[in-house]
Amino acid sequence: ADTVRIGALAETRTYAETIGVPLKLAYTPNDVPSAIEALRPEVDFILVDTPAYNPRNESSVMELAAILAAFPRRSTWLVISATAKEADLQNSLAAVSPFKPRALVVSKLDETNNFSSVYNLAWRSQLPLVYYSFGSRVLNEMTPARTDLLVHALFTERFDL
Repeated sequence: ADTVRIGALAETRTYAETIGVPLKLAYTPNDVPSAIEALRPEVDFILVDTPAYNPRNESSVMELAAILAAFPRRSTWLVISATAKEADLQNSLAAVSPFKPRALVVSKLDETNNFSSVYNLAWRSQLPLVYYSFGSRVLNEMTPARTDLLVHALFTERFDL
């Protein structure tokens, strides 16, 4: 469903080919049900890359809601940037809280030396951290999350694997 951002379609096609999964595109929230039905007979689960949303813009959040509503049995994971300010992360979480996110994925850990906002969001929300990513090659630079790595980064101001 991330069809607006420049380069998003090529990036998504590359991800799908790399991990060997079929790809269906939904250009509008109305396209989502038919994309689901086209995949349903051949897959056990569906990964959805939603368009970026602005938690301070009601229409942006409503568009996200329309996409997520098409998946009543969804498991929503919130992707957050380690470079974001704590207040912005809290706003993002608040905007998606009606969709009951179940986990956090943290990106851009290589772009900061301050990890307190990520730690605070995880602690306050009590959502599990499931993956960390570093750099722009997401598939090659993604690792299962470990709490000890985040705590170590808080004190050393660098994220080491």
